[in-house]
Amino acid sequence: MKYLILYSSYYGATKQIAQWIKERLDIDKKEVMCYNVKDFDKIQKTSYDVVVLASPLYSGKATDEFYSFLKNSFQKLVFKKLVIVGVAMQKKACFDENHQLRFLSDYKDIREKASVQEVLLGELVFDRLNKEFQEKLFAFYKSMNLDEKQFKNMLSPRTLLNKKDVWDFAQKI
Repeated sequence: MKYLILYSSYYGATKQIAQWIKERLDIDKKEVMCYNVKDFDKIQKTSYDVVVLASPLYSGKATDEFYSFLKNSFQKLVFKKLVIVGVAMQKKACFDENHQLRFLSDYKDIREKASVQEVLLGELVFDRLNKEFQEKLFAFYKSMNLDEKQFKNMLSPRTLLNKKDVWDFAQKI
Protein backbone atom coordinates (compact mmCIF):
# COMPACT_ATOMS: atom_id res chain seq x y z
CA MET A 1 0.00 0.00 0.00
CA LYS A 2 1.11 3.55 -0.75
CA TYR A 3 0.80 6.26 1.89
CA LEU A 4 1.39 9.99 1.59
CA ILE A 5 1.66 12.10 4.73
CA LEU A 6 1.48 15.86 4.23
CA TYR A 7 1.84 18.11 7.24
CA SER A 8 2.17 21.73 8.23
CA SER A 9 4.15 22.56 11.36
CA TYR A 10 5.09 25.84 13.03
CA TYR A 11 7.11 24.68 16.00
CA GLY A 12 7.77 20.99 15.37
CA ALA A 13 5.08 18.99 17.19
CA THR A 14 3.05 18.22 14.05
CA LYS A 15 6.22 17.34 12.14
CA GLN A 16 7.16 14.96 14.97
CA ILE A 17 3.71 13.35 14.85
CA ALA A 18 3.92 12.97 11.05
CA GLN A 19 7.31 11.30 11.42
CA TRP A 20 5.99 8.95 14.12
CA ILE A 21 3.08 7.97 11.85
CA LYS A 22 5.56 7.26 9.05
CA GLU A 23 7.81 5.31 11.41
CA ARG A 24 4.91 3.11 12.53
CA LEU A 25 3.71 2.47 8.98
CA ASP A 26 7.26 1.64 7.88
CA ILE A 27 7.29 -1.24 10.37
CA ASP A 28 4.49 -2.85 8.39
CA LYS A 29 6.54 -2.44 5.19
CA LYS A 30 4.20 0.18 3.81
CA GLU A 31 5.45 2.54 1.11
CA VAL A 32 5.30 5.84 2.97
CA MET A 33 6.28 9.32 1.90
CA CYS A 34 6.20 12.22 4.35
CA TYR A 35 6.46 15.89 3.32
CA ASN A 36 5.67 19.38 4.49
CA VAL A 37 2.70 20.76 2.51
CA LYS A 38 4.87 23.64 1.31
CA ASP A 39 6.93 21.05 -0.62
CA PHE A 40 3.90 19.48 -2.33
CA ASP A 41 4.75 20.90 -5.76
CA LYS A 42 8.15 19.17 -5.61
CA ILE A 43 6.83 15.65 -5.10
CA GLN A 44 5.86 13.19 -7.78
CA LYS A 45 2.12 13.09 -8.31
CA THR A 46 0.75 9.59 -8.28
CA SER A 47 -2.20 7.83 -6.72
CA TYR A 48 -2.13 6.76 -3.10
CA ASP A 49 -4.05 4.24 -1.08
CA VAL A 50 -4.05 6.58 1.92
CA VAL A 51 -3.36 10.30 2.23
CA VAL A 52 -2.84 11.75 5.71
CA LEU A 53 -3.11 15.53 6.10
CA ALA A 54 -1.97 17.04 9.41
CA SER A 55 -1.87 20.57 10.79
CA PRO A 56 -1.39 22.17 14.18
CA LEU A 57 -4.41 23.98 15.53
CA TYR A 58 -4.13 27.41 17.09
CA SER A 59 -7.32 28.97 18.42
CA GLY A 60 -9.19 26.26 16.52
CA LYS A 61 -7.64 27.08 13.14
CA ALA A 62 -5.09 25.28 10.99
CA THR A 63 -2.03 27.07 9.62
CA ASP A 64 -2.34 29.45 6.67
CA GLU A 65 -0.08 27.18 4.59
CA PHE A 66 -2.37 24.22 5.31
CA TYR A 67 -5.45 26.16 4.21
CA SER A 68 -3.55 27.36 1.14
CA PHE A 69 -2.72 23.75 0.28
CA LEU A 70 -6.39 22.75 0.64
CA LYS A 71 -7.50 25.62 -1.56
CA ASN A 72 -4.82 25.38 -4.28
CA SER A 73 -3.38 21.86 -4.38
CA PHE A 74 -5.67 19.33 -2.69
CA GLN A 75 -7.56 18.62 -5.91
CA LYS A 76 -4.29 17.31 -7.45
CA LEU A 77 -4.29 14.36 -5.06
CA VAL A 78 -5.58 10.94 -6.13
CA PHE A 79 -6.35 8.62 -3.22
CA LYS A 80 -8.63 5.89 -1.94
CA LYS A 81 -8.74 6.97 1.72
CA LEU A 82 -8.28 10.40 3.32
CA VAL A 83 -7.22 10.89 6.93
CA ILE A 84 -7.17 14.38 8.45
CA VAL A 85 -5.36 15.12 11.71
CA GLY A 86 -5.34 18.24 13.85
CA VAL A 87 -2.71 18.64 16.55
CA ALA A 88 -3.84 20.53 19.64
CA MET A 89 -3.56 20.67 23.41
CA GLN A 90 -7.06 19.23 23.88
CA LYS A 91 -9.56 17.43 21.68
CA LYS A 92 -13.07 18.30 22.78
CA ALA A 93 -13.45 21.81 21.31
CA CYS A 94 -11.92 20.71 17.99
CA PHE A 95 -15.02 18.74 16.97
CA ASP A 96 -18.55 19.93 16.23
CA GLU A 97 -21.73 18.17 17.38
CA ASN A 98 -21.43 15.71 14.44
CA HIS A 99 -17.85 14.79 15.44
CA GLN A 100 -16.51 16.66 12.40
CA LEU A 101 -13.35 18.73 12.67
CA ARG A 102 -14.30 22.37 13.15
CA PHE A 103 -11.20 23.73 11.43
CA LEU A 104 -12.51 22.27 8.16
CA SER A 105 -15.94 23.89 8.35
CA ASP A 106 -15.17 26.00 5.25
CA TYR A 107 -14.00 22.87 3.39
CA LYS A 108 -17.06 20.65 3.69
CA ASP A 109 -16.27 18.80 0.44
CA ILE A 110 -12.85 17.81 1.77
CA ARG A 111 -14.21 17.02 5.23
CA GLU A 112 -16.81 14.68 3.67
CA LYS A 113 -14.06 12.79 1.81
CA ALA A 114 -12.18 12.12 5.04
CA SER A 115 -13.02 8.69 6.41
CA VAL A 116 -10.92 9.46 9.49
CA GLN A 117 -10.82 12.79 11.34
CA GLU A 118 -8.72 12.88 14.49
CA VAL A 119 -7.01 15.24 16.90
CA LEU A 120 -3.72 14.12 18.38
CA LEU A 121 -2.23 15.89 21.35
CA GLY A 122 0.77 18.18 20.88
CA GLU A 123 2.73 20.58 23.02
CA LEU A 124 2.84 24.22 23.96
CA VAL A 125 6.13 25.95 24.66
CA PHE A 126 5.33 29.62 25.15
CA ASP A 127 8.90 30.81 24.50
CA ARG A 128 8.93 29.12 21.06
CA LEU A 129 5.76 30.90 19.89
CA ASN A 130 6.07 33.91 17.63
CA LYS A 131 5.24 37.29 19.16
CA GLU A 132 1.70 37.38 17.72
CA PHE A 133 0.77 33.99 19.25
CA GLN A 134 2.43 34.91 22.53
CA GLU A 135 0.36 38.10 22.76
CA LYS A 136 -2.90 36.27 21.95
CA LEU A 137 -2.18 33.52 24.45
CA PHE A 138 -1.09 36.00 27.10
CA ALA A 139 -4.34 37.97 26.64
CA PHE A 140 -6.40 34.77 26.78
CA TYR A 141 -4.71 33.66 30.02
CA LYS A 142 -5.22 37.14 31.51
CA SER A 143 -8.94 36.96 30.66
CA MET A 144 -9.19 33.75 32.72
CA ASN A 145 -8.47 35.71 35.93
CA LEU A 146 -5.80 33.27 37.04
CA ASP A 147 -3.83 33.93 40.19
CA GLU A 148 -0.09 34.56 39.78
CA LYS A 149 0.92 30.94 40.37
CA GLN A 150 -1.68 29.57 37.93
CA PHE A 151 -0.69 32.19 35.34
CA LYS A 152 3.00 31.30 35.65
CA ASN A 153 2.13 27.61 35.37
CA MET A 154 0.18 28.23 32.14
CA LEU A 155 3.27 29.90 30.62
CA SER A 156 5.54 26.99 31.47
CA PRO A 157 6.29 24.41 28.74
CA ARG A 158 3.66 21.67 28.48
CA THR A 159 3.79 18.60 26.31
CA LEU A 160 1.14 16.00 25.67
CA LEU A 161 3.06 14.41 22.79
CA ASN A 162 2.83 10.66 23.18
CA LYS A 163 4.50 8.34 20.71
CA LYS A 164 2.44 5.34 21.82
CA ASP A 165 -0.83 7.20 21.14
CA VAL A 166 0.42 8.25 17.70
CA TRP A 167 1.57 4.71 16.89
CA ASP A 168 -1.79 3.30 18.03
CA PHE A 169 -3.53 5.80 15.75
CA ALA A 170 -1.23 5.01 12.80
CA GLN A 171 -1.82 1.30 13.20
CA LYS A 172 -5.54 1.88 12.65
CA ILE A 173 -5.14 3.78 9.39
